[in-house]
Amino acid sequence: LLISRSMVKMGNLSRALTILDQALTEGSFPILIERGKLIRRLYGNEAALPFLQDIEQKYPENVEIKKHLSEIYFENNQMEDALRAAVQGIRFDPQNYELNVFAGKVAREIGQLDNAVYHLSNAINGGANSIEPYVLLGEVYKERREFSKAIAVYHEAIKTFPDDEVFYVLSAALFKECKDFQGAENMLRKAERINPNDLDIKKQLSSMIALNLIHSSQEVLI
Repeated sequence: LLISRSMVKMGNLSRALTILDQALTEGSFPILIERGKLIRRLYGNEAALPFLQDIEQKYPENVEIKKHLSEIYFENNQMEDALRAAVQGIRFDPQNYELNVFAGKVAREIGQLDNAVYHLSNAINGGANSIEPYVLLGEVYKERREFSKAIAVYHEAIKTFPDDEVFYVLSAALFKECKDFQGAENMLRKAERINPNDLDIKKQLSSMIALNLIHSSQEVLI
């Protein structure tokens, strides 16, 4: 297996596959998985899929094989199958971060928003190590017109990733959509403090300040 991986790093995929074929023995799961990944890289999803499905039959409770299959189904635009494979993997490893994020993303893609909320919340509650599930969950709540829940997700993300301006920017966009222009300006000011060189943030902030001045003037006239 180590020799095969060395061949992969050197870019010699055909040689790596030959080495795995020579080493292949019944019940050698790591070699089977590695062979499936190489077949996928060399010949594509259609060639790898039946091989990986055969491995799944032999190791029906293995989470890694579910992950590979769900990715292939997703790339083949077989969304229902992608979600099914991911959920099956989650049954055997409920706190699997990658599979929960993936399942949430696929569920959102096919309009199963309740499922998306469930899996993305699981990913976050399990100790999210990236901003992705927060961004996706916020988008799901926005699609459901549950803006207060989206804002709550962004605020939780800000606590977890205090040095990332993205959630201030997302919050600002949501405040603007809800006609809370002062709230949007406040969020953009905080985003600018984190990333003062971002020209897009500066542009949005300038626009929001101008908008607030117009509204303030209108209120005085009234």
